[in-house]
Amino acid sequence: MIRTLRSGVKEIDTRAGQRHELLPLLSVSQTMGAIRYSEIFDKEPRANALNNYKVALREDLIINRMSADKGAVGVAKEPGLVSPDYAVLRCGEQHSPTYISYLMKSASGLSEIKKVLRGIGTGSSGNVRTPRLSTWDLLRIKWFLPGVESQTRIADFLDRETAEIDAFIADQEHLFNLLKLRFDAQISEQFRCIKASSKLKFFAKLVTGVTPSEKVRHEDFTGFPWIRPGDIAIDQREIIASLHLDEMATDTPPLIPGDSPFIVGIGATIGNTGFSAHPFTTNQQLTSAIPRNIDPVFLYYVLRNSKQWIISNSSGTTLPLINNSTLGNLPVPILPLEEQRSVSKYLDLAMEELRDLQKEISLSIELSKERRSALISAAVTGQIDVSDRYAAEKVYEEVESST
Repeated sequence: MIRTLRSGVKEIDTRAGQRHELLPLLSVSQTMGAIRYSEIFDKEPRANALNNYKVALREDLIINRMSADKGAVGVAKEPGLVSPDYAVLRCGEQHSPTYISYLMKSASGLSEIKKVLRGIGTGSSGNVRTPRLSTWDLLRIKWFLPGVESQTRIADFLDRETAEIDAFIADQEHLFNLLKLRFDAQISEQFRCIKASSKLKFFAKLVTGVTPSEKVRHEDFTGFPWIRPGDIAIDQREIIASLHLDEMATDTPPLIPGDSPFIVGIGATIGNTGFSAHPFTTNQQLTSAIPRNIDPVFLYYVLRNSKQWIISNSSGTTLPLINNSTLGNLPVPILPLEEQRSVSKYLDLAMEELRDLQKEISLSIELSKERRSALISAAVTGQIDVSDRYAAEKVYEEVESST
């Protein structure tokens, strides 16, 4: 049962030529397997570049050789085109392509693939910077390969069980999205009935950050926090910077006093908002609003509630941008300071509730993913009898007992 795929699996390298107009473009997702490119990306490659793409038939194995060690393997559900750098494998009658796909994406399978990665330089994956799986090496890995009937039975079992797990994960992710929408509605509700407003420039000084030289940036938590758009989390107000800057450096951005909100002023995440209780710096994509005569937390929620206004008043299409002059005209509701603090306290409590629920959902999703991984590994290595109606439950119990 321990053997290679050299017999029964062959690499296919058929190019599309003029047929590229008749076939859909396929891609391989680490989570969704082989699916249409249009389901992942908005913009497809130029048509004249598709002539040289490979043709995959239904039931062919498709492997993204640059990400094979991360599970970018799938079985084509329909004929289609794939990147010239992808590997297309066709199984003979003695192998189930779905079983082989599960086998390669199992923990033990990924470990074996990482051992044979080739590339240039050093890095974290397979000890190479640009890892690329050679089909020659892949077909010489020794796998647990029972007869085709057993492979099919295991694949069918995993299809059923993982479909249930994936549906549960999707439901949990949908639930969290609904909770975020509810929280956004709670913020909007607090400002909807406030009629009087003024402009942001009368309540805050706007300061845009800069990007200093790499030599003054570091990952340890000393010096000044340097906040970038990727640090912003929508389920928490206080933001933790992933990089810090040397305090003595001469080319650091302006130091923003603590208790100041900031927003993304350019790019795909324009309008996203964060807050820091401690002095900080930002890169050029963020604009800080240093409060004056307004509760800082109240101002944070005003900015967070104004994302659509910021998007609508930005310039540019491919790269939206709002300058500080325009941002200064953003409407700010007028309330007495004590009422501002009351609104801030209410919304902070609502955000804390959101964060607690998000933690529960994240733990549930993480446990489900661990169950999924453990079940696949146990099934494709012969550790469980898939004909046992309680096989999955036994694996799940072992996962839960080890966490």
